[in-house]
Amino acid sequence: MQDTLKILLEDKVNNLLSDMVDKLSVQDSSNLNSTYVTVIGMLLVAIITVTSQYLLIRKTIKADFEKIRLQIHSDFDFKNRYEWVSNFRQIISELITTTDPDYNKELNKTKMLLLINQAQIMLSDDIKEEKELEGLITKLGMDADYLKSDTKESDKSILQTQDAILKRTKQLLNKKQFENK
Repeated sequence: MQDTLKILLEDKVNNLLSDMVDKLSVQDSSNLNSTYVTVIGMLLVAIITVTSQYLLIRKTIKADFEKIRLQIHSDFDFKNRYEWVSNFRQIISELITTTDPDYNKELNKTKMLLLINQAQIMLSDDIKEEKELEGLITKLGMDADYLKSDTKESDKSILQTQDAILKRTKQLLNKKQFENK
């Protein structure tokens, strides 16, 4: 683009100079010198104008490109975060239902382990809140698997762990939903 602009500018300058020389009748050298000074001044103004327009347009295009790139990145992050929140909400809901002592008299260990593993994979060990939630999910699996009996005490332990998971999940999902990356 810069080469094309340079070629166009050179052609314009050559045409303008040749037109000026053709139109000039033989005059004394002082008039001819003032004409050349005027032509050179006009050419400098034209070059400065074209260069400044080129730089301004280039800067504007670069800024618009950056805005579009950031918008696409932001939309992508929002979509991924939304999907993560939806999937995690679904997994925790199913896990709570699967391990609920009042709802399920027989524990489906395969389904429970699958849900626990899915939840753990989605959580990061580097983030304190997520690591704590992962610990609660593991505790729920252990309580449901080992303490599942007809005693009120084991049911109470499971229900307390479920309640803690629900509270932490709500906090985490609220944070994930509105965080900016």
